[in-house]
Amino acid sequence: MAWTFTDTLLTDRDRVRALCGDVLSTDPQVSDEFLAGYLSMFGNVFRTAAAVCRHLSAKYSRQVTQARDDLSKSLSDKAKAYADRAKELDEQASSATLGALSPMIFAGGIYTADRDERADDATMIQPFFTRDTMEIGRVDPFVSDDDVS
Repeated sequence: MAWTFTDTLLTDRDRVRALCGDVLSTDPQVSDEFLAGYLSMFGNVFRTAAAVCRHLSAKYSRQVTQARDDLSKSLSDKAKAYADRAKELDEQASSATLGALSPMIFAGGIYTADRDERADDATMIQPFFTRDTMEIGRVDPFVSDDDVS
């Protein structure tokens, strides 16, 4: 079971460790192999970190609180802290995904000036069809020459 961490955060593994708080070599929480498996399952660093925190929460919630003399170690507090951190990371994963990766809805052309500006912009992709596409020399069959003045 290998455990490595560098504070330069150059790898996704290091980023997940930093987000989970697994940065002490004297108290490793999960192995590099475990993180590699979770990164392949979840892909996103924030989602992976949230899943690792849920795993650690479950791990510590199964263990009993230990007390020796006047020293006490509450593992339930540790489990709750990891569960809370998992919720935070899930929220960050959602906001990061929604903000950076998902398409944004845009309603252009609502204002005449906006519509005209976009129509005149040569860098914008122009629509293939417009309302006047078939209006080359339009003749209205319902209007006779007598009606035209």
